[in-house]
Amino acid sequence: MKTLEDVAATIKQVATTYIRRGYPGWKKAPYDTGNLYRSVTSFNNPRRMIFQQKGKSFITLNYAPPEAKYGTYVEKGTYKMPARPFAYNASNSSETKQAVREYQDSIVLEIHTNVNKRVTTIFESMNKS
Repeated sequence: MKTLEDVAATIKQVATTYIRRGYPGWKKAPYDTGNLYRSVTSFNNPRRMIFQQKGKSFITLNYAPPEAKYGTYVEKGTYKMPARPFAYNASNSSETKQAVREYQDSIVLEIHTNVNKRVTTIFESMNKS
């Protein structure tokens, strides 16, 4: 059963893979010293990535953690350097979409199971009467 933590872990894993190895269409992966890779990897954990607001859950990947604030320039580019959006690409990757589908399926299955239990309990109590 997939959880939000699993989805967050997938996003983090894909993003750090893009930092390390690059993305199709990029001339160069944004990995020189490994600082951005290490910073994004160590800063982003499910506790920091998942938050809830007004009954909704959100997952965010901090692409410019305190130790590598220049991640903003890598993600969005500058006038001298084209963007290499590792966080955006990770959030739209096929791996992330699959993890989200599996998470949604697990929620639907959980709801279905709970409804079946309640309906069974109601019918059993009606039959006892």
